[in-house]
Amino acid sequence: MWFNSRQLAIDKFDILKTDPRPHFFFFNDGTQTEITTEYEFNMMVKRISPNNNKVRQVSVTVLVEGMKAYSEWNLSEITRTLFGEMWDSIDFTPKFDKNELPKPEKEIEIPDGFFSEIRRKLEAFQMINNEQTVREFISPFLTTAVAILKKNQHNLKLNAKIDLQGSRGFGPVDYFIESDGILLIVVEVKKENFDQGTAQAFAQMHSVVEALEKKFKLDQTDFEEGKFPIMMYGIVTNAREWIFIRWVGDSKKPKIAMTTHLSCPFDGDWSRAKEILEFIIGILESQILITPYKKVKV
Repeated sequence: MWFNSRQLAIDKFDILKTDPRPHFFFFNDGTQTEITTEYEFNMMVKRISPNNNKVRQVSVTVLVEGMKAYSEWNLSEITRTLFGEMWDSIDFTPKFDKNELPKPEKEIEIPDGFFSEIRRKLEAFQMINNEQTVREFISPFLTTAVAILKKNQHNLKLNAKIDLQGSRGFGPVDYFIESDGILLIVVEVKKENFDQGTAQAFAQMHSVVEALEKKFKLDQTDFEEGKFPIMMYGIVTNAREWIFIRWVGDSKKPKIAMTTHLSCPFDGDWSRAKEILEFIIGILESQILITPYKKVKV
């Protein structure tokens, strides 16, 4: 029964079909204990009373070692796991200047609808003070960026609350934009906790990079010394402040850097909002044009 149950788990979950196969174990939902050996599994089954049909019904959860929901990672745990360095605050993470972000290839004409949509939301909500209103003010930036580029990139698509899974995490992504693969993930900050939002972004970006490596059959020969592809970008935001994350390299030895908080106060000066939108457009445009796999010096 032990071996059959493990095989059923492998057949059901794609993450357990990878080579090398990650270590996984069962969790007894009734007693809240881990089941890691055949003996423990048999003892658990033995303690369960048969039903009227003389069948013992077993309820267990499959847990993968080193893998948990994206929202359950904290910053020190995920940075130690992925990068070999423990940062307990984003104040200590490597930084890059916002001027290093990709710029649009040509002058972008921002549609008036972008600013008028934000004005309407400001008039209606008056303040951005919870997750629902944060979402309302993030959305215009992403929808406008995709709409502008979609004129020439018809397969560009914005997604919200779609599940993602990798070797270190699983769960829904607040937003991601994809073309031939995911180009950008966006994490909505909860309770003003940028450290937690960044931890979630790191875990999700790692899963995306794993998927890109598999899809495009990248291996270590694609990551020579001193040359790395910019795989993707991430954003962590509460709409009023934006942090951009750059992931360079593979899923095993990446180089991570992020901007400081870029303010977007919605105080009537629309230059900040325009700048954020242009950064998003520049990132998407660069990823589409060069693909995330062109080797560049960093």
